[in-house]
Amino acid sequence: MVASGLVILARHEKARLVSEEWIKKEKCVFEFVAICTKDLEKGTYRHFYMRTEEKAGQTPTLYDEIPETAITERSDYWDWDVVTMEVVSTAPLDGGCAAVRIRTKNTGPTKERIRAQLAMLGAPVLNDKAVTRAKEVNKEVAKAAGLLPEPAKR
Repeated sequence: MVASGLVILARHEKARLVSEEWIKKEKCVFEFVAICTKDLEKGTYRHFYMRTEEKAGQTPTLYDEIPETAITERSDYWDWDVVTMEVVSTAPLDGGCAAVRIRTKNTGPTKERIRAQLAMLGAPVLNDKAVTRAKEVNKEVAKAAGLLPEPAKR
């Protein structure tokens, strides 16, 4: 398995502020690979959430569309924001699972919500207890995906 990434370390406040500004202006791209319970179509997915829930310190609920009942006047649309992710590629795994490569320009608990979006699309992350409580994962599937450690050689 190959993994790559970039970690920005800065000892100066100015460098931290610059990197945060890049993230805010979506100049950074983040890519992840998730082992999901099924394959997904390539494409960009978006879901809506209420900004007021985010400010209250709770994890906002995601919606496929803004509920009509939440909008009583035009200004109510300002209470809503959107999270997006792009499924760049997928690779089938044994047992009907898939490795899903995801790209996003946002980061953070409410700007990303990758696990929640995958679950809404019907392809939750394998063994994600928050959304797959009743689904037991086959050991052969987990081993084929590289999720189980190999026994030590003597």
